[in-house]
Formats: sequence, C-alpha cells, structure tokens
Amino acid sequence: EDYRRLARMQPTNPAIANNLAWLLLDRNDPEALSFAQKAYELTPQSPSTQDTLGWIMLKQQQNPQRALQLIEQAQQQWPDNDEIRYHRAIALISVARQDEARRELAKLTERKNSFAALAAKALKSLPEG
Repeated sequence: EDYRRLARMQPTNPAIANNLAWLLLDRNDPEALSFAQKAYELTPQSPSTQDTLGWIMLKQQQNPQRALQLIEQAQQQWPDNDEIRYHRAIALISVARQDEARRELAKLTERKNSFAALAAKALKSLPEG
C-alpha cells in the first residue's frame, strides 16, 4: 500500500512504478503489468524498466516475442547482469529457442549466486536436444 500511495503522489517517478510492478508481480497481481508499462513509458531507454516490463510480460504470458526483445535491449546495456541473463534464457524458451536458452542457462549455472540454482532448475526442465 505504501508504494501505491507513493505512485499516486509521484506518478512520473519511474523508479516507484518499476518497484511497485515487481512487488505486484510477487503477489501475482495482474496490475503489475500496467505499472511496468508506466515505468517503461517514462524511461524507455532504461535497462531496468526494459527488463521489468519484459519479465512481467513473460510471467503474465503477454507477447513473448516482444518480452524477449525488451529483455535483450536491457542485456545490451547490462551484459553481465545475471538476472537479466536468466530472464533472457527463460524468454528464449518461451519463443522456442531452446538451444540458445540451454547455452545461456549452462553459463549461469557456473555463477556463484542465486541465479545459478534457478538456471540449473530451468536447464533440467528443458527436453534433451
């Protein structure tokens, strides 16, 4: 509720809209997408808002090709960000590009962070190929 209040008080603040989008996504609130879109509209060149919008679109099964495009734009700016790399791999799966996803997930499993476990789990779920 505090973030919603902040969003009403500062409707042109992309950081607030972006953070609220993540909080709402964690609660499976469909309104997450509208806040992610708002943040992206305010700062379309921001890798943070690009990734957030793309990820939420994926999670809500909205236009996976566009979601991948947004996440790839974010990755171009933050190539070493493991969260964005993970999101891209999952987006690749959603558009039937499993071989590329498999390569990215395999690289992520070698990292020493929380995305290594997520990548390993996603890699296991992929059919052999």
